[in-house]
Amino acid sequence: MKNRDELLELIVEIAASFLHDPQAFNDGLDEPIAELSCKLLNLCASFRSYLEHQETHRKKQLGRNSPDWIDWRTFITQIECENRYYSLVYGLRNYIQHVDMPPLHIDLHSDRTDEVTLSVDLVTESLLIQTAQWSPEMRHFIKSHGARISLWEALKGWDAAFRLILEKTTEFRIRPAKSAAEFIVGVRNRFNVPEYGMIGVAPEPAPTEDCSITINISWIEERASVDLLELLGNAGNSSNNPDLGGSS
Repeated sequence: MKNRDELLELIVEIAASFLHDPQAFNDGLDEPIAELSCKLLNLCASFRSYLEHQETHRKKQLGRNSPDWIDWRTFITQIECENRYYSLVYGLRNYIQHVDMPPLHIDLHSDRTDEVTLSVDLVTESLLIQTAQWSPEMRHFIKSHGARISLWEALKGWDAAFRLILEKTTEFRIRPAKSAAEFIVGVRNRFNVPEYGMIGVAPEPAPTEDCSITINISWIEERASVDLLELLGNAGNSSNNPDLGGSS
């Protein structure tokens, strides 16, 4: 998210520089395009690394045949099918690494001293060169935009997909805590343990030669499971990340 914000901040800085001094880019836009390219690369690389690390971790943690792993892969596949901007940003990392820097085009103009219009686009013809490894579906999607793809629209689409991924990741991370809390609440309810009461834990007694039984009980002063379940239930209802909705 920080890489995303830095990219957006740079776009604003370019527009502000032009508004302050309309002659600022008389020598061309090579420098701002280079800076934007670096910021976009940081975003694409960090995003793809995040997903690859998540996939490796879950594969080891859950196992390839587990229902949770299948659930994760089904979820990611659904995003890939429904949100092509996700796939565009995901694939840009490979394009930048193996083909060329992102084919950015900047359009700047101002009709008033207090207002500037700035658009940053990806040039589709360059994205679709033969050495670029896009799926047939993605090539069709890129072509459907005509000559250029708005970087702003691409980021909005990607941002929506990434939020869903973060929510799903959080869900997977809190499952163990939620399961443990549900178990303890179940024990409390089953044995009618009051809020102020403690739960006793004892190992299964081992048989002895004289048939005597010794039970050692450890008391657990556990009263937070209900609060934890309520907290986890609300975990997906809020986000600390600003929305990309609206216009640039």
